[in-house]
Amino acid sequence: MVREVNQAVGFVIAVAMLVGVAACNSSTGLSTSGLSNVPPQVSFRAVGVIGTPFTAVLSDTRSSWQIQGTVPTTFAIVNGRPPVRMIATKTVSNGNLMSLEVIRGFFPDSLASTSQPYGTVQVQYGGTLSAFAPRAGPDVRFVLRAPQIALVTGNIEDIHTSFTIEQRVPTIFLFDSPQGRVDGIFNLDNLGAGSMTIDLLYTSGAGPTLFCEQTSNTGQIIIKYPGCTTISIPDQNGLSAAERMDWNAAD
Repeated sequence: MVREVNQAVGFVIAVAMLVGVAACNSSTGLSTSGLSNVPPQVSFRAVGVIGTPFTAVLSDTRSSWQIQGTVPTTFAIVNGRPPVRMIATKTVSNGNLMSLEVIRGFFPDSLASTSQPYGTVQVQYGGTLSAFAPRAGPDVRFVLRAPQIALVTGNIEDIHTSFTIEQRVPTIFLFDSPQGRVDGIFNLDNLGAGSMTIDLLYTSGAGPTLFCEQTSNTGQIIIKYPGCTTISIPDQNGLSAAERMDWNAAD
């Protein structure tokens, strides 16, 4: 779940939202911090037979992202503009079940499934998106990896706006049209779950994908772009590294 906080309000209120988010009414987006109510965040969850690989396109009205992944994975657009649409295709010829769920806040809103070899499934939310938007530019992704029982809260922000997040892993946050620097602050709420790893991938224009990673056993990771130690991943076969990577939380 993602909530938007005006950056001018400051870090103190953002932290207060983290404290209050567990008590918030997730079906209405009610904030216990005193800020105005906001709609619950919409996310897309690929579920079914664990390990089933797929490719997908996720798009709102402003940007689109090409994705490779495995079941189960959740995708959430930060700063998105609905309607939002996702199409996923199995990349195996077996009869494994793969489903796409639209999650509004913490509750399922709609579901579509396929068990066909190389089957395709699609869902959308917030109206009808008849055509995919242009590829996201810059393409900024935060990948949360930890044991699947882990609950992660925190903030993702650019120079103008901060978004308070709450998700279970594995989750990929896609930041739509960030301005300037991009910071991520992530807290592993159930410390007994084990270590947490955050991958930050950033692709701008025709340049290579820049990748940095941090792992923590203490329950918090702060990762910033620019500012993190990055490696450059060259483009191959017309696909960025972010599109080729297998987001398997079991890594």
